[in-house]
Amino acid sequence: MVDPGELEEARQTMTEEEYEQEYECSFAAALTGAYYGKYMNELERKKQITSVPYDPAVPVDTFWDLGISDSMSIWFIQYVGKEVHVIDYIEEAGKGLEHYVRELKAKPYSYGDHYIPHDGAARELGTGRTRQETLLDLGLRTIIVPRQMVADGIHAVRMALPQCWFDRKNCEKGIAALKNYQRKWDSKNKMFLDRPLHDWSSHGSDAFRMFGLIFNPQRSRNHRQSLPREVESEYEIF
Repeated sequence: MVDPGELEEARQTMTEEEYEQEYECSFAAALTGAYYGKYMNELERKKQITSVPYDPAVPVDTFWDLGISDSMSIWFIQYVGKEVHVIDYIEEAGKGLEHYVRELKAKPYSYGDHYIPHDGAARELGTGRTRQETLLDLGLRTIIVPRQMVADGIHAVRMALPQCWFDRKNCEKGIAALKNYQRKWDSKNKMFLDRPLHDWSSHGSDAFRMFGLIFNPQRSRNHRQSLPREVESEYEIF
């Protein structure tokens, strides 16, 4: 019903998401300004968002976003052959680290490595201890993901997503976060800025960025970062 010349002109002046919504009446089009929207839609198309069972023969790695007053998010991931199985996700707010350690222990998973962001190594004013040290005291040995530019992490996630299979039920909220993670809008200049909008989708997306930053399909499963000898724990380490 629309002249082909007008369609071609629209393609040249509109984003892919805007064109899909306006001219193709697509209800699945990615959110305008979303970082991962089209990647997640492609996973939907390829049926890589489905039921992904836990494989007891493969260790589960976890990837964290450390919140205090904000939500804290954790992804649970297995490397099965050349595939990345994203089997679980938790997100809560207003809970201490001991709560999340109990949550991990309550799940029927055999764990590999636990990755936390660089701020896990920062010393808190009230206690003089880092959250990495607190987690170790609670029995959880973690690895700090070195600080990098957010844009580099977003690019890394985009490169890794095609190899991911998400469990639709267990990761429902995390999947929604990845789909809705978007650039900040500058209403004055009517344009998207080159930095993320901090909203409810940030927590799960920041935690998944930890995965993107360390993801290497050829990496050795035997590698584990060493911890200082003086850091000890009275609890069982897992």
